[in-house]
Amino acid sequence: NAAEAKIAGPPVTLSAVQDQAVVMSNGIVTAAVDTNTANMLNYSFLGTQLLEVQRTAANSGHIGTYFSANSGHNASDDPGTFWSPGNCSFHVEIQTPEMVEIVLSTSSPDFWEHEFHFVLRRGDRGLYIYVVLSHLASSPAARMDEYRMTWWPRLVSDDASDPRGFFDRVIID
Repeated sequence: NAAEAKIAGPPVTLSAVQDQAVVMSNGIVTAAVDTNTANMLNYSFLGTQLLEVQRTAANSGHIGTYFSANSGHNASDDPGTFWSPGNCSFHVEIQTPEMVEIVLSTSSPDFWEHEFHFVLRRGDRGLYIYVVLSHLASSPAARMDEYRMTWWPRLVSDDASDPRGFFDRVIID
């Protein structure tokens, strides 16, 4: 049955931190995450790299993924501040042969606390990523204008005019 088929496969593994990165793998999906910035450095499916890993003119020097936000204080004259995570603390939330969940935590200048969760399960064909934001009631009032995770898909061709240039099939669940 489908549930048994999903569970089949090698156990989920997590490497030790090396060069500020950890690698999660279930034999189908492999992802390397920077433990300082919460950026994904690479992401492969069945051995095919899906993220850009080399800086080129065609990708304007962008690689991997990154999180960023624009937030500010509640004052009407505050234009907000662009922010990307850094100085994250890292811990392993769950590590079993069935599932690995890692968490990277940090604070931003406008009093927001951020937890970046990366979850990989045995037999899954994708990586679950979610962010938990919190703002203490005792902190000054603040707003969150936008929050995003940007992916730089691997280019099929270095020719910027090639319509096949970007990975053309991403499924978001």
